[in-house]
Amino acid sequence: MRDELLFTSRSIDLSELRALRRRQLKDKTLRGRLNAKFSPGALVDLEYTVQILQVTYGAGNPEVRTPYVLPALKRLRSAGVLAAFEAKRIADSYTFLHKLINSLRMLRGSSEDLFLPLLESQEYIHLARRMGYERSRDLSPGQQLYLDFETHTAFIRTFVEKHLGRESLPGPASGNIVDLILSEHLPGALQYKILENLGLEEMERAVINLKKLAGRGRQREYFVKLAVLAGDILKALPDPDMALNNWERFVVSLDRADKHYRLLLSQPKGLEILLSILAGSQFLADTLIGNPEFLSWLAIPGNLQNVRSEEDIERELCGFESDWLNNMRRLRRREILRIAARDICLGAPVQEIILELSRLAEAVIRATLAGIQYQEGIEDVPLNFCILALGKLGGSELNYSSDVDLLGIYGDLVSGSSAELCSRIMEKLKRELSIHTEEGYAYRVDLRLRPYGSSGELVQSNEALLDYYRNSASQWERQALLKIRPVAGNLELGYEVIEKVHSLLLESREKRQIIEAIDTMRSRTINSLGNRRSNSLNVKLGAGGIRDIEFLVQGLQLIYASRKKDRKLLEGNTLNALNILMEAGYLPAATAAQLSRDYLFLRRVEHSLQLFEDRQVHTIPVDHSELRAMARRIMGVGAKMDVFLTELRDCQERVRRAYTTYLN
Repeated sequence: MRDELLFTSRSIDLSELRALRRRQLKDKTLRGRLNAKFSPGALVDLEYTVQILQVTYGAGNPEVRTPYVLPALKRLRSAGVLAAFEAKRIADSYTFLHKLINSLRMLRGSSEDLFLPLLESQEYIHLARRMGYERSRDLSPGQQLYLDFETHTAFIRTFVEKHLGRESLPGPASGNIVDLILSEHLPGALQYKILENLGLEEMERAVINLKKLAGRGRQREYFVKLAVLAGDILKALPDPDMALNNWERFVVSLDRADKHYRLLLSQPKGLEILLSILAGSQFLADTLIGNPEFLSWLAIPGNLQNVRSEEDIERELCGFESDWLNNMRRLRRREILRIAARDICLGAPVQEIILELSRLAEAVIRATLAGIQYQEGIEDVPLNFCILALGKLGGSELNYSSDVDLLGIYGDLVSGSSAELCSRIMEKLKRELSIHTEEGYAYRVDLRLRPYGSSGELVQSNEALLDYYRNSASQWERQALLKIRPVAGNLELGYEVIEKVHSLLLESREKRQIIEAIDTMRSRTINSLGNRRSNSLNVKLGAGGIRDIEFLVQGLQLIYASRKKDRKLLEGNTLNALNILMEAGYLPAATAAQLSRDYLFLRRVEHSLQLFEDRQVHTIPVDHSELRAMARRIMGVGAKMDVFLTELRDCQERVRRAYTTYLN
């Protein structure tokens, strides 16, 4: 009689059931709280949908007539009503929700209170542990429960939508990133709301990205849970649209996307690292897309956590037996990725980043020189030849996209033919570092700081070099010697030359002469930038920029070193030099400390500019979206564009004031 009444008549009025679910949502749930039984996509929606399908198809398929949900799902699958993967997915969701409800009842001793505790509250953690979740390497039990609840309820909402229509879900349209991926008919307003909650703005592009990332079959099954985790990470990124678009490009480059998703599910920290890189730099994103194997190498904790020595890098470089130029460039690109990941993901100090970038360049230069000597057949012959670094590399404070300023010298005992050999080696060194191969270039090499610039000899004897700086060099060339440092070849020769160069810098000079020469150079540069706005946008060369700090420090070094004959003042690193000037009493402690903070802030801005596309850029963007993303990269995801600009302006004004006050 029951079967005849239920399965052979129109016994279910779908509109009545929808009204019932709306009343349940109103009476049995609370705004802002999730309910394991009555929230949209919770247990009741699953049970009602299964029962409606049983009634709908039960007249012609007696086997689906069962009061039990799990057997009903199997029989609906056998009858062809449900696909196999769909039946299994909903069965897993049913099991999960029953286990959750039973755990809630045991935890609270109440059959009525089925509200989930607040996420990451102590009660939520107890609930997760009671359900059997254990801490994994990257996810707490509470986080695992959260991921499963978000995923299973989205499965159920999509299940309801497919068979009964989205309007059968109670209350205002609701959903999460999984609904967006799985649903075929999600209302546009709901799509917008979900994407907005993730911090995304390019709505159409984001939906396409997510659908492509999900793919089909096994790939989609792995991705949906990962997507919940990714959604929470995207919210905290400076440019989530960029991250999502680059992730889709990265996945397309892989042979097996499902393997990638499976790995990230087991190592969620790797997902955070990946998305942070993809949102922080287009150059790094392109590096990963072109070299996806770098990600697994980067995920090894020792590689990301530790600072690498130049000896380690040089040893690895010298181990390449073939295709040297391409292998060297690949290794350099991988190391830049590692250093930048430490910068972007771990917030490593700027001092550490610039030192690592300098060490990498030194290792590459040394290994390249060793390779050239091998090609020339002189690897075992002592060569009285040294490569000196100036500029940022000389001060061990290299940028992501700096040129390397090099100078080659040879000692007194080198014959004419040996001098010619040294010139040939220097020419080869520049070419091997700067030419483009299939893997790009390594470094732009600038040799113009040698005596007489581009018209001078490619390499100099140590005596000719010293004679030039003693008798012919201009003030700015002597100033540049503050950063001279041997980096490759016969280092002993290099340090001998440095000792003599420092003696030249200690010779007495008028303070006014030094200041006028420095201020003339700064004024010429500032005036070349044009109006006040152009100056304020250039963080390196503009008034109050990095160059003001460097020239202030170098001016004080030259003034007081020549007065006091103090070699300790001839320090090439700007931050170290500031500290020495402060300890010697030539700068007030508060001023030196503030200049150090301002220098690090300006260098961080410069790094952000150069890291984005691996170009020598020093100018703040004027486009609002680019500027907003930059502010978030430098000051955190909650930073506002106007707050960043105010901080930058205040910094530049302090720097300019210090420059005019102390270099006077």
